[in-house]
Amino acid sequence: MGKFTKKMKIASITVAVVALTTFSFLLFLQPWKSTRNGNDTPPLVGTPSTGIPVAGSPIRVNVTVTDDIGVQQVLLGYTTDLNMWQNVTMSGAGTETWIGYGHIPAQDIEKEIHYVIHGIDSSGHVTTNDNSSSYYKLHTGSRKAMILCSANDFHGEEPEGAFNGSPDGTFDSWTGNWEVENGGSSFVMAPGPPEVSFEKAVPGPDQNAISFNWTGNGYDLVEYAEYQISVMARIDTVVDGPGARVGIRWLNESGSTIRMDWSGNLNDTVGTWESLQATGPCNNESSGIITGMEVLLDVQGNNAVTVFFDNVTVNKLITVNVSNPLDPGNSPPPPYIDSDGFPAQALHVYWILKNHGYSDDNIFLMLYHTNDPVIDIQAGDGIPNDLVGANIDVENDDVNASRFIEELNVSHAGSFASSIKENDQLIVYLVDHGSNAILGDGNVTFHFEADGSYVSEMEFHDLVNNISCNRMMINVDCCFSGNFLQVNASAGGWLDIDNCIMVTSSLNVFSWYWVDNSNGDMFAGSWFFHVFWEILDIGLSIADAFTQSENFVPFGKPMPLFVSQCPLYHDPGNIGSTWNFTSVPRL
Repeated sequence: MGKFTKKMKIASITVAVVALTTFSFLLFLQPWKSTRNGNDTPPLVGTPSTGIPVAGSPIRVNVTVTDDIGVQQVLLGYTTDLNMWQNVTMSGAGTETWIGYGHIPAQDIEKEIHYVIHGIDSSGHVTTNDNSSSYYKLHTGSRKAMILCSANDFHGEEPEGAFNGSPDGTFDSWTGNWEVENGGSSFVMAPGPPEVSFEKAVPGPDQNAISFNWTGNGYDLVEYAEYQISVMARIDTVVDGPGARVGIRWLNESGSTIRMDWSGNLNDTVGTWESLQATGPCNNESSGIITGMEVLLDVQGNNAVTVFFDNVTVNKLITVNVSNPLDPGNSPPPPYIDSDGFPAQALHVYWILKNHGYSDDNIFLMLYHTNDPVIDIQAGDGIPNDLVGANIDVENDDVNASRFIEELNVSHAGSFASSIKENDQLIVYLVDHGSNAILGDGNVTFHFEADGSYVSEMEFHDLVNNISCNRMMINVDCCFSGNFLQVNASAGGWLDIDNCIMVTSSLNVFSWYWVDNSNGDMFAGSWFFHVFWEILDIGLSIADAFTQSENFVPFGKPMPLFVSQCPLYHDPGNIGSTWNFTSVPRL
């Protein structure tokens, strides 16, 4: 009898071990129901609890398990596809009442997770709590975006003959009005036709320049116009030093210099003609009120060389009068151009997000494109109209400040912002005209062509700051956009928005755009953000996209954007170097 009892105990132990091993194997395949092995009661598995599941972070699951003879092991089973189950051994303490937790490994954004809890007692009995066969479910959040384009009006160059391309713009009438500066050597002027040529010798280390007083020779300045000074230069002998450049000197009422805008330098053209171009806006964001302008042809070097300048021209690009973006206020203003520029850039962002898995349910697109039914972003891409297939939520005359504020207000029932959850990610992209002259304190307003309304930077801040989400990226693509995302024009402190990367197309200066794709870069849209989103599209990080786009040199322009526009990047959480369309979590 004693021997028989001993065998039974051994057999019993063997069965228990085999059963437990079998359960551990099966757990990788599917969850179990309650099983019994003997006469004692199977474990009782309580209802598990979790915090808010956040993409990219492990998810903690808490549970209590009780058993009359003692809990031996608790396992957390989970799946993201309802096919392949994984198990995690949970940590805890207690025998008859076991309290513990386990972690589901970090998952990507937009993952649906199903999980169950398996409790195993000391006799090998197993109970699975699978929420009555419905499983416990978690979602790691959604990727959402608001895209706003609120205008499509631009002003182009003045018509040919009005100024650009006329004898005035090419200096044919002013061959005798150039002056030598800085005690430099004399120069020789050889009048056209059709151009005026300038020759200037450099005898020593001094900077030598010749200047033309634009306003002193009878020309009026147009406020907020962009002036482009172009010249062809030829250098037959290498200049020992920076070399030749062209510049714009902005003067105040007393004739003092308040700002200089320079082209790049040439110190050797190997006997060929090469172009130089300086650009600058006639605005009053410097240390004084601009009342005068001078054009400079300048050479810096330590050796005696001869530099030839030719084809000196001035072009004016009439921009929006920032005091009232809907009324240029110039006399007479050039006509408005309903163009692809702004809406093309908004659609560019939209289609890239769509290509990377964003659903239309999670993109809120407000697009103003009145009188422009065909928008072509990229020349030669085989897509003649990028409007086709776009799911536009608010269009044309309904795109105004009131509707934008409503949709970005988390307290407004049914608004886009009210649908955003704590574990969601949000992208906000805005493109249109900006002004730093409306409010009178230097702060910036963002404008809407449909009704002349605007949103101030603090109104925008208050709206987005009330949105609670896991991560956010804000792109503001307008003139003076750096100011728009900073506390004020002078302090330079960024708006306080949690978990947010902020990127702007410019500092407190103009931002520039191609109004259509008939240019050397072959795209319509923002000089900065078109490149920025192209870089994101190929899988690089936000930080990499910023670096490459601020170094972009638009076709025919003399300098990269970090010089002409000075885009800004703010990433207090230091996540932009790893956040992209293939990271975990994905952008």
